[in-house]
Amino acid sequence: MSEHLHSSLLKGEQARYLAFPNLAVPHGFSTRLGGVSQGPYQGLNIGQTTTDAPRRVHENRLRLERELGFPLVRILNMVHGAHVVRVDVLRPPVRTGDACITDRPGVPMMITTADCVPILFHDPVRGVVGLAHAGWRGTVEGVAGATVGAMRDEYGCQITDLQVAIGPAIGPCCFEVDQDVADPFRRRFPGKELVQPQGNKFNVDLWRANLEILLEVGVPEKQVFLSRICTSCRGDLFYSYRRDQKVTGRMAAAICLA
Repeated sequence: MSEHLHSSLLKGEQARYLAFPNLAVPHGFSTRLGGVSQGPYQGLNIGQTTTDAPRRVHENRLRLERELGFPLVRILNMVHGAHVVRVDVLRPPVRTGDACITDRPGVPMMITTADCVPILFHDPVRGVVGLAHAGWRGTVEGVAGATVGAMRDEYGCQITDLQVAIGPAIGPCCFEVDQDVADPFRRRFPGKELVQPQGNKFNVDLWRANLEILLEVGVPEKQVFLSRICTSCRGDLFYSYRRDQKVTGRMAAAICLA
């Protein structure tokens, strides 16, 4: 999976999104295919905070909504932390946080990314879904574990019932950092070999870091789908903040209880 994208994950009329095999609820992670944006945003840019033409972003969102079967609703003002927001109504006011959870059918949740790790959660027993945005800071702070904890505390979820998908994000092949970023990972994940020296730089594995956090809090490994798809490598399918030197579009990760 790290070197190619399995065709069974691609969904939609023009492969506008990916769906993960262990999540039995409406959900998706968008590609850049099948959109109307131009220039550095070429394709299906979902990001409203970019300098892309708003009318094009709006059209892209409408196309993706039709494919997913539910609206794209912004829930969070993301700050690269680990705060989890409970969502109880269809269109709540935007709140500060990097993860959201709900047990309400028909209440959609969405985040946007362009290298950070999207993590989608489903408890098929209790009927609960969650969504987390894990940048490197949020990863170190444990946003994945915080989301699991919130699902347990707010809705009574059993951790061993959870199904989790870690979507496409920048991979260890391309996430090159300085020592000030490498050191927090070494401290947080001792002995896990998630940091690899590369000359004066370091490569960090955000995919495995988030998997390790999920395992730490008790999610069975067999119930975690790890995409292993690098957004930076796959410029044909995804936007990448690093690869494109900050001027790029955004993908959407979205989920909704039917």
